[in-house]
Amino acid sequence: MSEIQLPISATEKNQPSWDFSHDCDRFEVLCDLSTNIEKYQLPLVIYHQSLNYALFAPNRWNSKVYDKVIKPAFPTFEKWWSKIETSKKIEDNRKEIQGYIKNLKLSPNVWIFCYCFHQFLRSSLLYSFR
Repeated sequence: MSEIQLPISATEKNQPSWDFSHDCDRFEVLCDLSTNIEKYQLPLVIYHQSLNYALFAPNRWNSKVYDKVIKPAFPTFEKWWSKIETSKKIEDNRKEIQGYIKNLKLSPNVWIFCYCFHQFLRSSLLYSFR
């Protein structure tokens, strides 16, 4: 008689053992304690509210970045995305963007957002802002 081979995830030995790890945007982040591989469980709404629906490992560090930088910057990003999503749109909206930047009140969050936005543009090859 032959033995049926179960997938690794279906064996009792490898079932996840979810335990509370930390919070991200007031949602519980669960971590799998049954493995050395980082595995997390959290609501998808976190990814829907990240810049460009970016996926990220919701470890403690990234969750703090999300809470302190991404979440406060999200409304601004959402408002301006239609004007900055391509280098052509940035060029077409240059005056409006520069006017917005000139009128910013310089709080720490604004500086952090500007730095992150600058890095995003550079990494996306959309950087044409002179």
